[in-house]
Amino acid sequence: MNILRSSILISAAILSGCGGDSSDSNDTVGLNDVTNVSGNYSMITSAISTECSDGSTATEPAIALSGQIIHTDNKVEFIGDDNEGTAGQTIIETDRATGIIESNGKFIITKVVLAQVEGIEGNLTYSFNHSGYFNDTGWSGDYQYSVFFHNLSASCTSQTTFYGTKS
Repeated sequence: MNILRSSILISAAILSGCGGDSSDSNDTVGLNDVTNVSGNYSMITSAISTECSDGSTATEPAIALSGQIIHTDNKVEFIGDDNEGTAGQTIIETDRATGIIESNGKFIITKVVLAQVEGIEGNLTYSFNHSGYFNDTGWSGDYQYSVFFHNLSASCTSQTTFYGTKS
């Protein structure tokens, strides 16, 4: 089985599940004092680099998504507009895309999904991570997601940068 091909096909379809990686985006200026970043946001990625544990690599095209940020105290949640799931995919267990936000707008959001996909034997675990900064007009940062193929003991990790505007 080509895990890279499988990873690209299934990950691209569930990308709006969302989540953030803990690296810093040094070129992004955050807010001075975050009071409430709740609202609707676009999310536009750069090209997506994927590397798998079998040594295969690929570059996937940039994508555009949208969703809602809910901000309460120092907690944030991202709800993607396309939470329909993927044809042939069965969600076994999932959590919400939640995280924390600091007073300067720096945030991290994570989500984990356990699923089965038609044509792939065994369970898969998806881990989504967003990290970056909210600013006066939107958000930007780093986005990473990985898929672990339980029966193969193999994984693929994809990463990119993103930006988006608040509407």
